[in-house]
Amino acid sequence: MIAILLNGGVGTRMRPLTIRTPKSLLPVANLPFIHYQCEFLKRYGVRRIILALSYKAPHFKGIAEKIEEEGIKVDMAFERHPLGTAGAIKNCERFLKGVKEPIIAMNGDILADFDLHEIIAYHRKKSSYVTIALAKVSDVSAFGVVSLASDGRIIEFFEKPGSGETLDGPINAGLYVFSAQFLSEIPARRRVSIEREVFPRVISSGKGTFGYLHSGYWLDVGNIDNYLRANFDLIDGRLNTQIPDIRVERKCGGLCTIGKDVSIMPGVEICGHAVIGDGCVIGEGTLIEDSVFLPGAKIGSRCRIFRSVVGRRTELGDDCIVTHAALADTSRIKPFSKLG
Repeated sequence: MIAILLNGGVGTRMRPLTIRTPKSLLPVANLPFIHYQCEFLKRYGVRRIILALSYKAPHFKGIAEKIEEEGIKVDMAFERHPLGTAGAIKNCERFLKGVKEPIIAMNGDILADFDLHEIIAYHRKKSSYVTIALAKVSDVSAFGVVSLASDGRIIEFFEKPGSGETLDGPINAGLYVFSAQFLSEIPARRRVSIEREVFPRVISSGKGTFGYLHSGYWLDVGNIDNYLRANFDLIDGRLNTQIPDIRVERKCGGLCTIGKDVSIMPGVEICGHAVIGDGCVIGEGTLIEDSVFLPGAKIGSRCRIFRSVVGRRTELGDDCIVTHAALADTSRIKPFSKLG
């Protein structure tokens, strides 16, 4: 099977973490986020992945080599300028010549335990033109909402209705299954939104567009709060799947995943969770609660850090308090500073 991973987004909602690093390459539980998506696809028999790339595309060359070492062929489709979610798929067309089997496309910021075999079986059973994985969330305002017929056919698609509207229903979960023929629906060489332009047109044309309702774990890792949640949910084993590469240990009172060459000084206390990247230093007497430290972060003594992300090679002086904050890479924070 072949899958497209849509990794071209700028990651605006994830700033400042994405100023230097594409969001798919940000570490989650000390592994690049894209690692989990590739492991998921490999587990279901995907042996070829096309990376749809735009923002900081050269950064992906190293991870592509590592993915290939795991037995998956990787192609990279580069966009000279952003093409949108549908345009990015269209840009992969040259790699899909002659493909007869269903093609999978997945947003690059989705963490989920989809049953891909079941989704593809559903797609075939319905003789679907395109199948959209769906999920239920408490607040639909940030997502595309669908209206379903009794047989699972999608009869209407509302992209990000907004907090003032009262739509209720399952949302677009960011995984699609379609045949190569579907690519003819997407105009070439321009920016095209699959949610705002392609899906509504295909649905209104009467072509079989079906929704598969996923009942397991699902998270859009597209903002800082959900980035933190993804780290801690993986530590807690909330996905209905095994992630063998995550090493979880109890340290200083909390559940942690700790990288290589980390120094944790005496008197450190961890409440809840902590993800501590390679080469980090945590100073004496520091209190940490549900926070993530990217590689090379150095934390002074007696700091208090609550539900925050500390960027790569950032340095905090002694006695700092950081609350609900995201600190950019290589920041230098003076002693006694209060952030958040």
